[in-house]
Amino acid sequence: MKKLMLCALLFFTYSSSILAHDLSWDNLMLASVKLQSNFDYEANVTSYMKLYRPDVWKKYRNDEFMFHDKKQETIEIMKKNFASFSLDEEFVTYTTLKFEDYDFSNEEFPVKSLSETTYFSKSIWRSGSFPKTYKVFLTNPDKVKNLSMPKDRAREFLQSRKSKVTGRVNRKVYLKLKFKVKSLKNGKDELLAEITEAKFYKDNEFSEVLQEF
Repeated sequence: MKKLMLCALLFFTYSSSILAHDLSWDNLMLASVKLQSNFDYEANVTSYMKLYRPDVWKKYRNDEFMFHDKKQETIEIMKKNFASFSLDEEFVTYTTLKFEDYDFSNEEFPVKSLSETTYFSKSIWRSGSFPKTYKVFLTNPDKVKNLSMPKDRAREFLQSRKSKVTGRVNRKVYLKLKFKVKSLKNGKDELLAEITEAKFYKDNEFSEVLQEF
């Protein structure tokens, strides 16, 4: 029994450590609302209902008395969903960067990396009163640095990226980012986030780590 409880505890601890928000429009909307101290529920409830309770909206939209009740019901659902969304939980996203010719002096591949103007965005077709697109900017883009690698290993790495037919080199490096949303940048559609973890991967399946930051 004790062994079973220990296994359950270890599983819970492991599961909790790997939880992360996907970078989606829905999650960015939740993060944005969470950061708005004066969020107007009445102004957004109809749009929320259309997005997340479309059957309810269609059924009751032409009966103002029933619709009023459903709006109040939906506001309570909104408040619970927004309250349960954690900004302490990291977001995770995947992207690619390009590495340039090897720097023999510093033993690294310079990477065309991130900057303060870099952003990740998510959009939906119909958003109603919510922003159609959310953008996430990074407060510490310099956390992601160049790809360090000793000369011999770098030679092997480059050869493994070279086409045997054309000789062309695939200079993509695959980046997994974890970050926490900290504040709103401009308005309610731009957010500022801090990178908490960054990893370069060799492959587009993100199975072989090259470097961690």
